[in-house]
Amino acid sequence: MTGMRNRSLLECLLAIGVSFLFARLDVLNVVYLVPVLVVCESRHGARRSIPVVVAGLLAVAAGIFQGRHALVSEAGIIAVCISVFLPTVLWISALVWVSLDGKSMMRRYLAGASLGALAALGFLIYLTHGGEAVMKVDAAMQDQFISLFSQLGLTDGAEGELLSRHLAQFYRAIVMGMGCLIVPLVMLFAGLNQFIALTMARRQDDALSERIAGFHVADNVIWVFLGLWLAVCFGYFAHSSYQVMAVLVNLAGSVTVVYGIQGFAIMLYRSRLRGPLSAGSLFWRLFIIMALVPLVNTLLMCVIPLLGVTETWIQYRKPKELVK
Repeated sequence: MTGMRNRSLLECLLAIGVSFLFARLDVLNVVYLVPVLVVCESRHGARRSIPVVVAGLLAVAAGIFQGRHALVSEAGIIAVCISVFLPTVLWISALVWVSLDGKSMMRRYLAGASLGALAALGFLIYLTHGGEAVMKVDAAMQDQFISLFSQLGLTDGAEGELLSRHLAQFYRAIVMGMGCLIVPLVMLFAGLNQFIALTMARRQDDALSERIAGFHVADNVIWVFLGLWLAVCFGYFAHSSYQVMAVLVNLAGSVTVVYGIQGFAIMLYRSRLRGPLSAGSLFWRLFIIMALVPLVNTLLMCVIPLLGVTETWIQYRKPKELVK
């Protein structure tokens, strides 16, 4: 018994260490909770959430500690909040996911992702209302973005000044685009952490893939989807303010993410008709294709949600005996 406890403790400590390492790496910080969630999926009881609590606390604390010298001003506090925002909302979503063990997968996911989405929407509204401190942070981040190219000597001379103006415009486009996509991105990253951990912990469980392949969005959700995107179109042609458009696009995008999950379920269902295939295997195949083949990533990002939406009218998942 003591040996099993020591092994369990070692697994938890190792998972927490790997999660902390992921959180410090720019490439992997969006999935930094996968190692501890894998450990949680293999355990039951009240203490199963401890690895997630510790890993998230370390990641957020490290971000705050790194920016501790900036906490003396309001602008510095905002900058630190921006830097730790994503790790925090992913942490909260993961805690909700673990705490709702025993509920349906979509209920667990949506409960956690909704909290993260609300936090993202609230933070976006606060930032878009401006204020002197927010403007200082924005100006500092723009200067830092341009300085990356200045170090290469690309912004020297008359042509360099023109390039600096173009870089400033490019930075502004990136910031405004990210503001319109922050809620869908939070939902996507939260779902990735949970999905990857779940399929890794239960990679031999074919029933899991069967449940994922059978996921359906309620039929009446289509009216929410169409209504939100119609509101986005109306706001665009009515020249609504950026704040209004950002909120509308984020809300519409959040529903699109849910239909994207249904689109993935359809692809999994159709693939399993041709032979055994797990949800994790299909995900990594799609990921590799999107990462290696140019333009295919954009195509799949459009096609997968479109599959989910059009299943409202087209029956993609027929009984196996009807499929030749």
